[in-house]
Parts: sequence; C-alpha cells; structure tokens
Amino acid sequence: MSSLKRSSLSEPASRKKPRFDDDDDEEEEEEPARPTEVEGLPPTETTAHEDDRALAEDARALAEALLQACPPITYEDIQTIPDFNGKIIVQGDDKAEARRLFDESDEIKTLDKLDPGKHSLSFFKTFYKTFVRVFRSSPFILLSPLNNLRYRHRLSANTCRAAFGTTFSNHMAPLLVHPVWRQNHKLLRAALQFTILCRMQSRCPWPLNNDTLGYQALAKLRQTCQALDHTPIGIADMLRQAIDETPVAEEFPSFLVSIADHVKRGEEKDIEVGGQIVLPVELKDLTSIRAAIDSFQWRNASWRAGTRRIWDAFITERGGPQSEYPKDEELKDSIQASMRFLCQKIVIARSDTAEAGTIPGRLDPMADHEIEVEPTVIEDNEPESEEIDMYDHNIAERFDDRFDTLLKLVKNVDSNVSSLRTNNYGFEGLRAENERLQEEQLEASALEDSLRAEIAELKQSLAEAKAKSTTLEIDKTRQGDEIETLKSRTRTLESAVQELQASVKELQGISGVLRT
Repeated sequence: MSSLKRSSLSEPASRKKPRFDDDDDEEEEEEPARPTEVEGLPPTETTAHEDDRALAEDARALAEALLQACPPITYEDIQTIPDFNGKIIVQGDDKAEARRLFDESDEIKTLDKLDPGKHSLSFFKTFYKTFVRVFRSSPFILLSPLNNLRYRHRLSANTCRAAFGTTFSNHMAPLLVHPVWRQNHKLLRAALQFTILCRMQSRCPWPLNNDTLGYQALAKLRQTCQALDHTPIGIADMLRQAIDETPVAEEFPSFLVSIADHVKRGEEKDIEVGGQIVLPVELKDLTSIRAAIDSFQWRNASWRAGTRRIWDAFITERGGPQSEYPKDEELKDSIQASMRFLCQKIVIARSDTAEAGTIPGRLDPMADHEIEVEPTVIEDNEPESEEIDMYDHNIAERFDDRFDTLLKLVKNVDSNVSSLRTNNYGFEGLRAENERLQEEQLEASALEDSLRAEIAELKQSLAEAKAKSTTLEIDKTRQGDEIETLKSRTRTLESAVQELQASVKELQGISGVLRT
C-alpha cells in the first residue's frame, strides 16, 4: 500500500547526501565536523549557541523526514501487517499448540491488569506507538525468542507483564527515531544482540540465523564463525578483523564495533534456553547503544545531532500521539494480536525440529530467577478543568509527589554508598552492589527526566489557560466598552425623545391658541 512505502530520509539543503553502505564502492570524502570555536581565539558563548542551533535544526530536519517516511498507521495498514491483523497462519495440531502457548503466556494471563488510561503507562504507550509507526511491527515480536532476544522485566511477582517498564520504555523510545536504523528493525535487532554478547563476554558465533543484513563485513564474520562452536576471541574483536579484511568501507559494522567501547562487561552466563540462544535485553544495553550513537563520527554530519535532540524534535513535530494507533481502547487488542502472531510463528519455527513445549516468556526471568522491583510511579489523573487555579493545584501536588519519590531514590543511593564505605565488601560483593547502585541512579535519572517532561507539559497547559483567561478578560473589557457606548447612545436618544415630547406639547399649545 502507498502508506507503507518508505522514502529515504531527506537531508537538509546544506548537507551532502550520505553514502549508504550498499552504494557504489567509491569512497566519499568525510564531511568535516562543524567548528565550535574561532581559530586562534578561545571558544565563545556565541559560537556554542550557533552550534546548538545548527544541531537542533539538523534534528528537526531528520525528525520531519522520518515522519514523512513513516506516516501514521491507518486501519488499512493494520490489515497488511501480520503482527496486528489477527490472521491465523497455522492449522491442525500447530493451531492448537499456538493457542496453548498464547493462553499460557504471562502477557496474556496478566493482560486484564493493564489499564491503558493510567498515567503510569504513558511512557510505555509512547514507546509502543513510536515503535509501531517507525518499524511497522510490534516490539513484542522484536524482543522475543524469534529474534533471540527477551525483555528482562524489572518487576515484582504480582505486576502486569503485558507492558514494558516505565524506565525501560523511557530509555528505549529515543533510540528508535535515529536514522541509523533506516526504519528496519533488523538493524536494531543486530545492535541489541551484539551489545548483549559483548556485555556477557560470550564467544557465541554471530550473526545469528545467518542474517548478515547485506553487509560484507558481517558476511565475512559469519563465514568465519560457521565452523565454530565458540569464537577464539570476543565477538567485537572478531568483527574488527572482518572489517579489516573487507575491501569496502561499511558504516554500520563500524558502528557496531564502537558499541563495544561503551559496554561494561559482566560475567559470562549461559545464554541458551531449551537449546536456543535467548539474550536478555537490559537497561544498561540501551545506555551503551545510546552512548555509541552519540559519540560515533557519522559520515552524515546531521546524524551527529544526538539521540535526545532528534527525539525531542520528533515529539515536537509529531504533536500529540493520542490519535495514533493504538489508541487507549485499542491497546489490549493490539497486544493480543501481537502475542497471537508471535506464538504462531514460534510453532512454525520449531514444528519440524523440536517437541512441543512451553515458550520462554518474553518477561520470564528464566535461569537467573532474579526479581527486581521497578521504581515507584506516582499515578495522577490529568486535570479536567481549564481554570488556572485548578492547574496550579494539580501542578503543586504532582511536583510534590514526584520530588518525594526522587528524593527517596537519592537518599537510598546515598545510604548504599555510605554502607559501601563503612563495610568491608569482597570484590564480588562490591561489584554487584556497584551495579545495583548504577541501576538506581539510572532510575533516579529517568524519574527526573519524567518530572522535567511533566513540568514542560504542565507549563504549556498553564500558559494556554492563562492565554484563554487573558482572552476572556479582553473580551469582557471590550463588551463592557460596547455596553457603555450603548448606554450613552440610549441616554442621548432619551434626551432627544424628551425634547421631541416638549416640542409636541408646545406645538399642541400653539395649535390650541390658533383654533381659538
């Protein structure tokens, strides 16, 4: 359908057209970075501001191009996307097995607990809608055993497992709109897999499923790994060697290698579940990818605007997402359709090679059985009144709640830091405690970002209310002036009428005299 056709991301007029990896082999001269200071002089505030403005303009142009390339999902689009159209693609025993997997999945079992209208789901809904619009697919499919991935949910045992966590959604969403993925979820999948393998120091052959994405370096790496059960060196070093042996300079493989520089490596763990490689996606993996994106020297200088600028521009240019698919009343049906398609695809993938069993849940903690509690999210209803005093009241309450929660997290971090200083931890205990502290700091940072977003939103609402109040005051003043004018005209008319009445009486007197 025409609405599903992807146009290439347009470039600002002042930029060269980037050379994509599958273009001709001829090397294009790399565009120099913008100067941020005048040669021979110390950097000035003016040049820094000019550079910020230029980056913001690049981000806006990229966001506009992405929104044009990925228009909002329509009802007709849904019918053509297998993730959402609800069509049955298996029959007989496979159909029954897919239904069993669907019914027994944690997502479907806890779907009734999902309340799309809750404020605490706002970040998940933003992430979900953005993913659907950009990739024309479901994030439930991406982070599933089909793609050798799983979402490692940080939740308590009684929490709804049909949604991604607030912190995870808040970190994942800005990554989706960067042009490095070219609206192709397979590139994002490759980056996630590569990042996790580096973090876990795995020697697993890669790319998985022989998917080289058309890159010669990845094809070379896969060819080298085919005869190996485990690579002799880390996967990042293997990819570096493959890039060195590839005659064509390819940007995406080089970007993947750069991710390894931002990964904090942990212990090597078993990544196989039921004989299948399943990699757990964690918050630290998203921060590693974002750091790599923001520091990589992209050939197209506009791509260096940074994930935050591009994301902010995307949100601004897109406007309110309330009308985008799925709306609140469509969210549960959309998740059900995604899970139904996922279960059918898993049955098809294993029907010829494995005995029917249970699907490793997308949110299942699997072998590590770790249960982590997600940070508290204060739930507030949006203000319904347009009166300024109601906005002021809601702002005060919500800010107090958010700051109290943030303060508790900060105090918790400080307390743990103090404990580390006073207690004699062993090396392993210290590392584990340090990782936990970093997670809490990330949560505090995410909550602070959430607060800042709410501040901006409420400030805008307050400004709109004040503008409306000012308009009403102006209208009231104008109406008062018109009333005074009418009163003045009425008094003038009354005086004229009185004068006419006096004249009539005078004429009547004269007429009487004349008759006598």
